Amino acid sequence: MAQKKVTTNEYSVERYRNGGIHGASAKKLMKELPLLSKNKDLEKQQYAALRAEKVREMFKECVKRLYKENAPFVLEYINAAYILEDNGIKSLHIYINDASIRSDINTKQQLILLFLKEKYGEEVDEFKSYPSRFEMRKRKAYEKEQKEEQQAKLKAKAQLTSSEKEKIKEAVGRVENPGLRKALEKAMIADMKAKKLEKLSE
Repeated sequence: MAQKKVTTNEYSVERYRNGGIHGASAKKLMKELPLLSKNKDLEKQQYAALRAEKVREMFKECVKRLYKENAPFVLEYINAAYILEDNGIKSLHIYINDASIRSDINTKQQLILLFLKEKYGEEVDEFKSYPSRFEMRKRKAYEKEQKEEQQAKLKAKAQLTSSEKEKIKEAVGRVENPGLRKALEKAMIADMKAKKLEKLSE
């Protein structure tokens, strides 16, 4: 039996669904979503998964634009964000696990819809928010990337200063063997970074 030929697009989508594509590569895939959706061989389920991810990403950018440095705090309470279309009416649905944050987001709904249209060309007719209940409260729409962003910030803070690098160079300067000196310097830099990161994580 002849095997079905798998296209590059289908392979990319399947890797994304299985967690093999993330970060910058996932964002690139989302940008290509309109093109991918024209592929007749692309399963509806695969398209739905990519569409859901794109909406999630778009709403995150809305929150970051509106709340600036407070965006990470707001995103902690977002349990789900998706767009549904019924009888030609497109609606943005948001589940929020905090009454005060939900109330504030509701006051900004027109700004959110305007941002979606201006930045992404996504014309949404209605904005609907809901208090999260039961199992929905356990979901964290942005938990993974929040942790990744926090870890990236900690790593940036753990970078050595010029003074610290200079002290390490002075400490290994007495080692005559160039190869050994370089290896020792690298090890000491890694050790100091690890200690700074551990301290910042406490």
